[in-house]
Amino acid sequence: RQELDDAYEVMSNVDSNVGRTLKALDDVGVRNNTIVIYMSDNGIFYGEHQLIRKGPTFYEEQLKVPFIFSYPAMTSAKGKSNALLSSIDILPTLLDILEIPIPIDVQGQSFTNILKGTDTEARKSAFFEFFDNQITAFPDIIWNPYPMRGVVKDGYKWVWHLATVANGMSYDNKNHELYNLKNDPFEMNNIL
Repeated sequence: RQELDDAYEVMSNVDSNVGRTLKALDDVGVRNNTIVIYMSDNGIFYGEHQLIRKGPTFYEEQLKVPFIFSYPAMTSAKGKSNALLSSIDILPTLLDILEIPIPIDVQGQSFTNILKGTDTEARKSAFFEFFDNQITAFPDIIWNPYPMRGVVKDGYKWVWHLATVANGMSYDNKNHELYNLKNDPFEMNNIL
């Protein structure tokens, strides 16, 4: 309970300070020509899926990341977008706004069409992977690799647990999950 209270206090503090930052930009008259990006770490569980904290999962509660991209000189509409984006799309978007050619070896794609309100879709799919939760700063903790890959496309999420032995459980390249996120947004029914 205390961890949840602390988390909500941090979230409130962040909300307040993002607001203070935007007001300070307004006060000095540079808000319209300033790009503000705020992005958090990936999500954390507070009981969803009977999980606490973080872990090697691809549930929406952990995959989705709070993200604010504000640039009043370009965006006319305020609000929220449900467009599928990836963090690798930020650099191409910034280059696009600055009218700098995007090098061919840069991953991701610009989402300026979302910012301008000319489209509701920036990308059709997103790939994600998790390989190893090894943190050398904590040598007394035994970490196990738990390799996973996944794709979200057309309202479906596919997850593949790659071959490994982790936490006493054996995965044999046959462990797959498939969720219809439109009909099952909480990922309770693996339709495979």
